[in-house]
Amino acid sequence: MTTHDTSHAAHQNQESGLPVDLPTGSPATPVTTQATAQTDEVVAGKESTGIGSFSTPRRGEQVKGVHSSPRISAKHLEKIAASLSVRDWIILGATGVYRFVTARQLTLMFFHDHASDASAARTARRVLSRLRSLRILGVVERRIGGIRAGSEGMVYYLDTAGERLYRTATGSATRKRFEEPSARFMDHTLAITSLAAELHHHGRVSGAEIVSLTPEPRRSYTAPHGGTGRLAPDLAAELAAQHGAETISAFFIEIDLGHESLPTLINKAMAYEQYRASGEEQRQYGGFPRIVWVMDSPKSATTQRRIEAFSRALEEHPQIPHHLHTIITTNNAAAYLVKEASNE
Repeated sequence: MTTHDTSHAAHQNQESGLPVDLPTGSPATPVTTQATAQTDEVVAGKESTGIGSFSTPRRGEQVKGVHSSPRISAKHLEKIAASLSVRDWIILGATGVYRFVTARQLTLMFFHDHASDASAARTARRVLSRLRSLRILGVVERRIGGIRAGSEGMVYYLDTAGERLYRTATGSATRKRFEEPSARFMDHTLAITSLAAELHHHGRVSGAEIVSLTPEPRRSYTAPHGGTGRLAPDLAAELAAQHGAETISAFFIEIDLGHESLPTLINKAMAYEQYRASGEEQRQYGGFPRIVWVMDSPKSATTQRRIEAFSRALEEHPQIPHHLHTIITTNNAAAYLVKEASNE
């Protein structure tokens, strides 16, 4: 297992554009770059949320949602900002980071301190309803990709007020116009968010620390034949066996829902090998993360066939050190990652 020391997380905290500490109460002033110190994670009190960095969306997908009125005055936005709790800010940030989230995912991540699951779900429904009324969150109109019915299956995104506050917190000056995402894109995005939510859950159960979770971190490197190679894992995770542990286990995670061909997966694996061989990650962070492929498809038999075929292809490829790659199913992914960190 490749591990990073705590300087990796510290480096990220100093360099990115996220609030280090969210307000301990409702902010008394409008949200400004002065009011939002910068780091790679959002922290509530002493507990890291591990939601990753407030990076603006890579693609320009706009959501067609319930709220469509675009105008909110600056004064009204100040009042909205002043009314938000610490958890409201964390939910806003997580939704901006992951782009689309379900009520169930948000409940797993941020509504765990309740007497029962039913109590957590009720509180989540109430909070999310209020954030919708404030136009912090909107709801995608149509159900996509098998999302379960009911309030837990609602898919949220940043609505007008949330998007403006998010842009202010991240220092982004440009508002992007979006269009409703495809079912394939939505499924893949929600799969990333789902793994993050499950990691939060398994981390709490086991006592592990989710040091950081960053969807689609961008990496660049010098390609073997010149030029610049680029890589963007679906999710980068840093986990520690327990809170405050000095050793951090790092992972690059790719999620495949049965949409990619075997040659495409091998090409991605080769890109990881080229990046590893460049030494860029090792120079910056002291080691290279384990590469984990999370695979799923509508039928379990199909998933197993794809795992076996991909595994054989990795083993037979002369340029790919297959021992650096792990292939698992969606159902086992979060438990596996937390266990690996705990065994280190």
